[in-house]
Amino acid sequence: MDKNRIFWPDFTRAVAILLVIIIHISAPVVVSLKEVETSSWLWANALDSIARISVPLFFMISGFLLLNKDIDIIKSIKRANNRILLPMIFWSFFYISYSAYEYGIEYYLNYNYMGLLKTPAQYHLWFFYDMLILYITIPFMRAIIERKLTIYFIFLCFLKELFLFLPVDNYFEFSPVSTFAGYMLAGHYIGNLNKIKKWTYKASAFIFFILFFVTFVRTYQLSFEAGTLVQDYYSYTSPNIIIMSICAFFIMSRIKIDTKWIKYPIIIISRYSLGIYGIHVFVIHLLYTGKFGFKISSMENNGHIFSLLETFILVLIISLFTVILISLIKPMRKIIS
Repeated sequence: MDKNRIFWPDFTRAVAILLVIIIHISAPVVVSLKEVETSSWLWANALDSIARISVPLFFMISGFLLLNKDIDIIKSIKRANNRILLPMIFWSFFYISYSAYEYGIEYYLNYNYMGLLKTPAQYHLWFFYDMLILYITIPFMRAIIERKLTIYFIFLCFLKELFLFLPVDNYFEFSPVSTFAGYMLAGHYIGNLNKIKKWTYKASAFIFFILFFVTFVRTYQLSFEAGTLVQDYYSYTSPNIIIMSICAFFIMSRIKIDTKWIKYPIIIISRYSLGIYGIHVFVIHLLYTGKFGFKISSMENNGHIFSLLETFILVLIISLFTVILISLIKPMRKIIS
């Protein structure tokens, strides 16, 4: 373990990937509003509400790690190719290949490969598409930082989302890349703050839990009124999730853990987070369909919280050990870790 390694980025990235797994495990329960018991749905809603900061955390930690370096356009494109495009291509064809295995070789022959330019091969792979564009626009974001326009740009990005969230017609058009660029710039700005007063941590934690409660309650109210899941407050670009994510990132950016037996597994999860992100949906599917010789799903026992936790633990362990084994193949290391 590198003694000079800054720990909090690993901690933040590890938390982010764990929360991503929670979102995809709780999803079958929260969308089954009428099929599961209310108590089970509320637990899943609570987990999903707090886990929605996951993807913003990934964008913000990327902003902190990438925007501190002066990278020209050519280097930015090369970095995007090596770190994002290659994993995106690998995981796309991985899921296409598995579908061909299940449905026959005709799936390969009839697949709309040009459609991959618009639609990911698996729902969670959208993240790679947006990250690819953000990597390419790093020189643009560096120019914003150098001209001391960071706060101004962050403000414009998130102000636009506030207008879109309001239940009134307005002229602002939605552009996820600009909002996610706002997250990256926010990560750079927060990660480089110095001389922070102690009361700001308590204020951030207080705001975080207030908005978590708002997300939980409003999702409950709107969903039960509509008779189906309403995800307005789950959106990664909704004002509540934006502020929750910024508060959480601010607190995590000051995390210090000196105990080695706690730090090491966190660093391992962080190191293989990209691979875990790619494979965990596949593992969820294998557990659900009984491909391991037994069936495990968050929907077991009517979506009980213990079924959620059991599924989460198994998905994490299987995903982590699988990507560690894959990383033993040298050419695969850049794709997996």
